[in-house]
Amino acid sequence: MACAIIVPKLKSRPAGPTGQTGATGATGPQGIPGLTGPTGPQGTPGVSRATFASPGPVTVSPNYTLVVSKPLPAGNWAIQANAITQHNGGNTSDAMTDCQLRKDGTFFIGGAVDQRLFGDKYFASCP
Repeated sequence: MACAIIVPKLKSRPAGPTGQTGATGATGPQGIPGLTGPTGPQGTPGVSRATFASPGPVTVSPNYTLVVSKPLPAGNWAIQANAITQHNGGNTSDAMTDCQLRKDGTFFIGGAVDQRLFGDKYFASCP
């Protein structure tokens, strides 16, 4: 014997008004890590060359004397200079040697000073 349950078809009715938003639920567990993204573009290149300038011995005056200059192409540069001075005085003296790095011979960009008590002949260094 077969048995069947028959449910009458329900008619749809219009939706009622939207209710109030409920309270926020608890935070769920951490998800699994995503896939690795594509490789980014290549960055700008770093230091690519070095250049030097060396004038040899230069006689300087008590005023600033241009010892060496080096034209540099546009870009970013790290500049380092050493100057060694020799004084052939007659006796012990308190002396000072100072050096300046200048852009285009005018704009001061760095410098150093060496001041101390020297004997008859001395060498001073401005790194």
